Amino acid sequence: MKIVVTGDWTHSDFVDVVNELSPQAQFGDFDALQQFVSAPDLLVLAQARRHQFSPLSVEKLIMRWPTTPAVHLLSSWCEGELRSGKPLPGWTRVYWHRWAVEFSRFVAAHQANRTSAWDRAIDPQCKSAFDTGRLPGGQCFEIGILARWNSEALMIEQMLQPLGHAIGRHDVDLPGDRSPKSVDAWLIIGDSCDSWLERCITHAKQAGRRALKIIVMGFPRRQEVDRLQKLGGRPIRVLAKPFEVQQVQQLLQSFAANRLSVPGGNR
Repeated sequence: MKIVVTGDWTHSDFVDVVNELSPQAQFGDFDALQQFVSAPDLLVLAQARRHQFSPLSVEKLIMRWPTTPAVHLLSSWCEGELRSGKPLPGWTRVYWHRWAVEFSRFVAAHQANRTSAWDRAIDPQCKSAFDTGRLPGGQCFEIGILARWNSEALMIEQMLQPLGHAIGRHDVDLPGDRSPKSVDAWLIIGDSCDSWLERCITHAKQAGRRALKIIVMGFPRRQEVDRLQKLGGRPIRVLAKPFEVQQVQQLLQSFAANRLSVPGGNR
């Protein structure tokens, strides 16, 4: 059984839990979870005190593996938390002194191929978002983000993380990005059809003509779209601001399906 543990697992309340899990568990901070590529059988978030983790960081964590049972392991300092806040959706709350009993039930169910209480707690909205973002053939893409502003690039990265792809931010104005990396799709966030946007498209085209290029800009005009398509080649798609992550999902899904249907379409 593959188990991933994150959060404040070094707290003294969790000593027995850590000792029990250590032979079969992998431990890592939020920022280190990218190393775990495949989905685990169980995800554990250890919390030693109330309001220790931001709702956004926890939501991003569970959306990384939306169909994995997720347990919120709590210390004694969290026992009054429900009076001052709401439980995290999709997480099963287990206090440290209840761990041994609850975990043994989960293991027994897992070994017997039965659904456990921890499985049933998975948030349906998380499952729905995961299914919407899944690509044909189980493909996972490498997506490069090019944005004029760092804050905008970070926001887009957070939007796309639940899709389960490898996402990297790039900067065409930095020397390190003058040799473009090969990715499956580019998401380029601009304002208008200006010289900066044209440099981004040229950068993406140099990385590989067959990569999907999704251009987001304000109030695109027909002549601008034609100009961008001539500059960047196909496949290229243009979205208008504001856009929804579902629009990006649909373009990725369509591109993935077309790539599967073409012999040698995968890299």
